[in-house]
Amino acid sequence: MKFCRKCQELKPESLFSKNRGTKDGLRSDCKACQSEYHKRYRPLHRTEHANSNRAYGKTPAGKLAQRKKDKNKREKYPEKIKANSAVNNAVKAGQITRPSICESCLEEGLIDGHHEDYSK
Repeated sequence: MKFCRKCQELKPESLFSKNRGTKDGLRSDCKACQSEYHKRYRPLHRTEHANSNRAYGKTPAGKLAQRKKDKNKREKYPEKIKANSAVNNAVKAGQITRPSICESCLEEGLIDGHHEDYSK
């Protein structure tokens, strides 16, 4: 059992996130309190995080991380990548015309090629 400093309750250790910097290896606030804090914090600091992420993406480490992420996505979803490439190539070749209105929601704008089952 561990005491949460935010909600002032005694809770099981399984309800606390890990933190290697503390003696017991757990954070001082429970997961529920931590979640509430982040729900309030994120909207107030959205632009700061976006700017920070954008700057990181321009660094060599950020570019490497993006390449790894893209590679993992290509390996995990090869059928989606093939379908996306086929649609893009057909649009560029003029075999398919990009619709201006979505068939599902009838919303106007730049429409993406998407299918529930990419094996078709």
